[in-house]
Amino acid sequence: MEYIKEKIPVILGIMIFIAICIVGYYFCFVESKTYYSRIDNTKIERIESKEYKYTLTAYDKKGKAKEIEFKTNRELRESAFLEFEIMISRGVISWQEVSYDELPDEVKNKYEMAD
Repeated sequence: MEYIKEKIPVILGIMIFIAICIVGYYFCFVESKTYYSRIDNTKIERIESKEYKYTLTAYDKKGKAKEIEFKTNRELRESAFLEFEIMISRGVISWQEVSYDELPDEVKNKYEMAD
């Protein structure tokens, strides 16, 4: 009985460590959010001879704004709409051009008010 009581702190420590690893894995490799933005080439910065950095305001499907940064190897088409997949720990992990009709309604409202 005494032997089991001595092992309880070690077992609890291992369980807490495993729980932290699972949560960390989830936020680093599983959990991502989708945001939408419109290209504004006035917000571009040339970093190297063949690399550009954009800093844009993007909106999630509920219309909540977030400032995002991403890099490309070319200048993107002015006023094109983009869909971004963003992870908390890694930032923008992918993006693709989408049409205005593919935007969620709350995001469309943001751009209708801006135009």
